[in-house]
Amino acid sequence: MTRSRAGRVASLLLVALALVLPAPAAAKVKPVYMVGLGDSLSRGVQDNGQGTSILTDRGYNDVLYAQLRKRIPNLKLVKLGCPGESTTSYLTGKGNVVNIDCKPNGGSQRKEAEAFLNARRRAGGR
Repeated sequence: MTRSRAGRVASLLLVALALVLPAPAAAKVKPVYMVGLGDSLSRGVQDNGQGTSILTDRGYNDVLYAQLRKRIPNLKLVKLGCPGESTTSYLTGKGNVVNIDCKPNGGSQRKEAEAFLNARRRAGGR
């Protein structure tokens, strides 16, 4: 085999390997969390036109998140807001007039946020 032919064969083999072998995995980017707190305004509660309040994706946390995500692509929104929340129910978990159990672990919205942030901190996240 001549040198030029051997070079072409080697080049074809490299191209074939490049097509068959998986590309190196991109570096995994850790998510940055935005914790959304508040009442019905934070959760985007809207009237459905028939007198029933529904949760939408148009709360102030959603709007802020959409703007920030343009600059921080790995941003994740965690919605902990709860319709009917007051300062008292935010702090104590008692007295929410809407009677919606928004806190997956029970307790107050503040405690839910602290638990979430502490878990991320222990896991080395932001």
